[in-house]
Amino acid sequence: MYKGKKISIVLPEFNEEKNIGRAISDFWKLKIVDEIIVIDNNSKDRTSESALRNKAKVIKEHKQGYGFALQRGLREAKGDYVVLCEPDGTFVAADLLKLLSKMGDYDIVSGIRTNKKFISRNANMGEFLRLGNIFVAKITQFLYSPTTNLSDCGCTFKVIKKISC
Repeated sequence: MYKGKKISIVLPEFNEEKNIGRAISDFWKLKIVDEIIVIDNNSKDRTSESALRNKAKVIKEHKQGYGFALQRGLREAKGDYVVLCEPDGTFVAADLLKLLSKMGDYDIVSGIRTNKKFISRNANMGEFLRLGNIFVAKITQFLYSPTTNLSDCGCTFKVIKKISC
């Protein structure tokens, strides 16, 4: 729990056996997480077994694709704040605290992968992809939210305030 809010982590995965255990462990170490949900999107390896060993809930999503996995995770999460994050080593769990610190003011807070000093060695963020993300983010900012500073519209490390319908 973080400031009275339950935290759900959603990790969509496809063949992440090498990384899933570390990702789950790192989130649990923060001592603010209430549940970790791994959405198994038809993996062929032993990702699910590793996730279960690390005390995560595993849910199978048979519709193939990242979007289907994220949607399933959002439906399954019980927390007040739902954290979406890829378990591939691109992101650092401790950065969640930075994102959560902004949630009092916003409904969605997104991480960033376009600042060179914050890009880890494992990140899938080559120079062309980095510049492309900045370009698309700036167009989106110009069209939809000129008062907001966007620099990475493709970052998948996000915190979303869950809304009951």
